[in-house]
Amino acid sequence: MKNILFILCILFISSVSCKPREKTPLPGDNLCKTVGTVQDFTGFDGCRFLIVLQDGSKLEPVEILDKTFVLRDGQKVLFDYDEKPMASICMAGKTVVITCIKELTASPCPDGQTIKMGIPEIDSFNRALQPGFSILEYSTSKGRLNLKIGYSGCSPDRYFGLIASPYMSKSLPPQRDCKLLFEPQLCKAYFTKDLCFDISRLDQTTILILKDQNKTYNIKVQP
Repeated sequence: MKNILFILCILFISSVSCKPREKTPLPGDNLCKTVGTVQDFTGFDGCRFLIVLQDGSKLEPVEILDKTFVLRDGQKVLFDYDEKPMASICMAGKTVVITCIKELTASPCPDGQTIKMGIPEIDSFNRALQPGFSILEYSTSKGRLNLKIGYSGCSPDRYFGLIASPYMSKSLPPQRDCKLLFEPQLCKAYFTKDLCFDISRLDQTTILILKDQNKTYNIKVQP
Protein backbone atom coordinates (compact mmCIF):
# COMPACT_ATOMS: atom_id res chain seq x y z
CA MET A 1 0.00 0.00 0.00
CA LYS A 2 2.80 2.38 0.90
CA ASN A 3 4.50 1.64 -2.42
CA ILE A 4 1.31 2.43 -4.34
CA LEU A 5 0.89 5.77 -2.51
CA PHE A 6 4.52 6.63 -3.18
CA ILE A 7 4.12 5.94 -6.92
CA LEU A 8 0.90 7.98 -7.06
CA CYS A 9 2.68 10.92 -5.38
CA ILE A 10 5.55 10.74 -7.90
CA LEU A 11 3.11 10.70 -10.82
CA PHE A 12 1.18 13.67 -9.40
CA ILE A 13 4.33 15.76 -8.86
CA SER A 14 5.57 14.91 -12.35
CA SER A 15 2.28 15.89 -13.95
CA VAL A 16 2.27 19.25 -12.14
CA SER A 17 5.92 20.07 -12.90
CA CYS A 18 5.54 19.13 -16.56
CA LYS A 19 2.62 21.45 -17.18
CA PRO A 20 3.62 24.43 -19.32
CA ARG A 21 3.80 27.46 -17.07
CA GLU A 22 2.04 30.62 -18.08
CA LYS A 23 4.40 33.47 -18.68
CA THR A 24 4.13 36.10 -15.98
CA PRO A 25 4.21 39.47 -17.74
CA LEU A 26 7.02 41.73 -16.64
CA PRO A 27 6.14 45.19 -15.37
CA GLY A 28 5.77 47.45 -18.39
CA ASP A 29 5.27 44.71 -21.02
CA ASN A 30 3.33 46.12 -23.98
CA LEU A 31 2.79 49.42 -22.19
CA CYS A 32 4.56 52.80 -22.68
CA LYS A 33 1.45 54.56 -23.97
CA THR A 34 1.38 57.73 -21.85
CA VAL A 35 2.96 60.92 -23.19
CA GLY A 36 4.62 63.36 -20.81
CA THR A 37 7.31 66.00 -20.44
CA VAL A 38 10.02 65.86 -17.77
CA GLN A 39 10.42 69.16 -15.90
CA ASP A 40 12.98 70.09 -13.26
CA PHE A 41 11.16 71.55 -10.24
CA THR A 42 14.29 71.96 -8.12
CA GLY A 43 13.69 74.63 -5.49
CA PHE A 44 9.93 74.05 -5.42
CA ASP A 45 9.10 72.55 -1.98
CA GLY A 46 11.72 69.82 -2.13
CA CYS A 47 10.81 68.60 -5.62
CA ARG A 48 13.20 67.43 -8.33
CA PHE A 49 12.14 65.88 -11.65
CA LEU A 50 8.39 65.58 -12.24
CA ILE A 51 6.59 64.28 -15.31
CA VAL A 52 3.91 66.67 -16.57
CA LEU A 53 1.05 65.03 -18.48
CA GLN A 54 -0.77 66.57 -21.44
CA ASP A 55 -3.64 67.67 -19.19
CA GLY A 56 -1.18 69.54 -16.94
CA SER A 57 -1.27 67.10 -14.02
CA LYS A 58 2.05 66.08 -12.46
CA LEU A 59 3.58 62.78 -11.41
CA GLU A 60 6.48 62.35 -9.01
CA PRO A 61 8.57 59.27 -9.91
CA VAL A 62 9.76 57.57 -6.72
CA GLU A 63 11.21 54.63 -8.65
CA ILE A 64 12.05 53.81 -12.29
CA LEU A 65 12.21 50.08 -13.02
CA ASP A 66 14.57 50.71 -15.96
CA LYS A 67 17.68 51.64 -13.96
CA THR A 68 19.52 52.81 -17.11
CA PHE A 69 17.04 55.58 -17.89
CA VAL A 70 18.04 59.10 -16.78
CA LEU A 71 15.50 61.91 -16.48
CA ARG A 72 16.48 65.37 -17.72
CA ASP A 73 14.71 68.69 -18.00
CA GLY A 74 12.59 69.16 -21.14
CA GLN A 75 12.69 65.50 -22.13
CA LYS A 76 9.65 64.18 -24.03
CA VAL A 77 8.84 60.66 -22.88
CA LEU A 78 6.47 57.80 -23.62
CA PHE A 79 5.88 55.87 -20.39
CA ASP A 80 3.53 54.03 -18.07
CA TYR A 81 3.28 53.84 -14.30
CA ASP A 82 1.66 52.41 -11.21
CA GLU A 83 0.52 54.70 -8.45
CA LYS A 84 2.42 54.23 -5.19
CA PRO A 85 0.98 56.51 -2.50
CA MET A 86 3.66 57.49 -0.02
CA ALA A 87 4.80 60.47 2.02
CA SER A 88 6.79 63.05 0.03
CA ILE A 89 8.01 66.54 0.83
CA CYS A 90 7.32 67.55 -2.79
CA MET A 91 3.51 67.07 -2.74
CA ALA A 92 3.16 68.48 -6.27
CA GLY A 93 1.59 65.36 -7.77
CA LYS A 94 0.90 61.66 -7.35
CA THR A 95 3.87 59.49 -6.34
CA VAL A 96 4.36 56.71 -8.90
CA VAL A 97 6.60 53.86 -9.96
CA ILE A 98 7.60 54.16 -13.64
CA THR A 99 7.10 50.68 -15.09
CA CYS A 100 8.05 51.51 -18.67
CA ILE A 101 9.72 54.56 -20.21
CA LYS A 102 11.44 55.64 -23.40
CA GLU A 103 12.37 58.98 -24.90
CA LEU A 104 10.56 60.51 -27.84
CA THR A 105 13.40 61.50 -30.14
CA ALA A 106 11.83 63.87 -32.62
CA SER A 107 14.55 66.05 -34.13
CA PRO A 108 14.38 69.78 -33.37
CA CYS A 109 15.68 70.56 -36.89
CA PRO A 110 13.66 70.43 -40.14
CA ASP A 111 13.61 67.12 -42.00
CA GLY A 112 16.85 66.43 -43.82
CA GLN A 113 18.76 69.26 -42.11
CA THR A 114 19.69 67.73 -38.77
CA ILE A 115 23.37 67.64 -37.79
CA LYS A 116 23.87 66.03 -34.38
CA MET A 117 26.50 67.62 -32.17
CA GLY A 118 29.27 65.25 -31.05
CA ILE A 119 31.14 65.14 -27.74
CA PRO A 120 34.37 63.20 -28.44
CA GLU A 121 37.15 62.23 -26.05
CA ILE A 122 39.29 65.20 -25.03
CA ASP A 123 42.32 64.06 -27.09
CA SER A 124 40.20 63.85 -30.24
CA PHE A 125 38.68 67.25 -29.51
CA ASN A 126 42.09 68.88 -29.03
CA ARG A 127 43.48 67.35 -32.24
CA ALA A 128 40.55 68.51 -34.38
CA LEU A 129 41.51 71.45 -36.62
CA GLN A 130 38.82 73.99 -37.39
CA PRO A 131 38.94 75.55 -40.90
CA GLY A 132 38.48 79.30 -41.37
CA PHE A 133 34.90 80.60 -41.54
CA SER A 134 32.77 83.52 -40.39
CA ILE A 135 29.56 83.40 -38.38
CA LEU A 136 27.11 85.68 -40.17
CA GLU A 137 24.07 84.95 -37.97
CA TYR A 138 23.09 82.59 -35.19
CA SER A 139 19.94 81.74 -33.27
CA THR A 140 18.89 79.12 -30.72
CA SER A 141 15.75 77.31 -29.63
CA LYS A 142 15.20 74.33 -27.37
CA GLY A 143 17.46 71.49 -28.53
CA ARG A 144 18.65 73.48 -31.53
CA LEU A 145 21.45 75.78 -32.68
CA ASN A 146 21.21 77.56 -36.04
CA LEU A 147 24.32 79.01 -37.70
CA LYS A 148 24.63 80.94 -40.93
CA ILE A 149 28.28 80.85 -41.97
CA GLY A 150 30.48 82.23 -44.73
CA TYR A 151 33.42 80.14 -46.01
CA SER A 152 35.62 79.70 -49.06
CA GLY A 153 36.46 76.72 -51.24
CA CYS A 154 35.78 75.03 -54.56
CA SER A 155 32.27 73.77 -53.80
CA PRO A 156 29.60 74.61 -51.23
CA ASP A 157 28.86 70.92 -50.67
CA ARG A 158 30.74 69.62 -47.62
CA TYR A 159 30.13 67.48 -44.59
CA PHE A 160 29.67 69.80 -41.59
CA GLY A 161 29.97 68.77 -37.96
CA LEU A 162 29.91 70.44 -34.56
CA ILE A 163 31.83 68.98 -31.63
CA ALA A 164 31.94 70.08 -27.99
CA SER A 165 34.62 69.44 -25.41
CA PRO A 166 33.75 66.79 -22.81
CA TYR A 167 35.13 69.21 -20.20
CA MET A 168 32.97 72.04 -18.95
CA SER A 169 33.46 74.86 -16.49
CA LYS A 170 31.88 74.86 -13.04
CA SER A 171 30.14 78.16 -13.72
CA LEU A 172 26.36 78.52 -13.91
CA PRO A 173 25.49 77.86 -16.63
CA PRO A 174 28.56 75.74 -17.45
CA GLN A 175 30.70 76.53 -20.50
CA ARG A 176 32.12 74.18 -23.14
CA ASP A 177 34.54 74.93 -25.98
CA CYS A 178 33.24 73.75 -29.34
CA LYS A 179 34.50 73.54 -32.92
CA LEU A 180 32.84 73.62 -36.33
CA LEU A 181 34.42 71.05 -38.65
CA PHE A 182 34.28 70.67 -42.42
CA GLU A 183 36.65 69.83 -45.26
CA PRO A 184 38.98 72.75 -46.15
CA GLN A 185 39.48 73.47 -49.87
CA LEU A 186 42.14 75.62 -51.58
CA CYS A 187 39.82 77.44 -54.02
CA LYS A 188 38.84 81.03 -53.20
CA ALA A 189 35.17 81.00 -54.19
CA TYR A 190 32.96 82.29 -51.37
CA PHE A 191 29.82 80.54 -50.13
CA THR A 192 27.24 80.93 -47.38
CA LYS A 193 25.27 78.16 -45.72
CA ASP A 194 22.54 77.72 -43.11
CA LEU A 195 23.22 74.90 -40.65
CA CYS A 196 20.97 73.35 -38.01
CA PHE A 197 22.55 71.43 -35.13
CA ASP A 198 20.71 69.12 -32.76
CA ILE A 199 22.28 69.87 -29.36
CA SER A 200 19.68 67.96 -27.33
CA ARG A 201 22.28 65.50 -26.00
CA LEU A 202 23.47 68.17 -23.57
CA ASP A 203 22.05 67.52 -20.12
CA GLN A 204 21.62 71.15 -19.06
CA THR A 205 21.62 74.74 -20.27
CA THR A 206 25.17 75.46 -21.50
CA ILE A 207 27.29 78.27 -22.94
CA LEU A 208 28.97 77.00 -26.12
CA ILE A 209 32.19 78.92 -26.85
CA LEU A 210 32.73 79.00 -30.62
CA LYS A 211 35.50 80.98 -32.33
CA ASP A 212 35.40 81.94 -35.99
CA GLN A 213 38.27 83.69 -37.78
CA ASN A 214 37.19 87.08 -36.44
CA LYS A 215 35.82 86.78 -32.91
CA THR A 216 34.66 84.50 -30.08
CA TYR A 217 30.95 83.80 -29.57
CA ASN A 218 29.42 82.72 -26.25
CA ILE A 219 26.17 81.06 -27.31
CA LYS A 220 23.67 80.03 -24.66
CA VAL A 221 21.78 76.87 -25.64
CA GLN A 222 19.14 74.67 -24.00
CA PRO A 223 18.95 70.90 -24.59
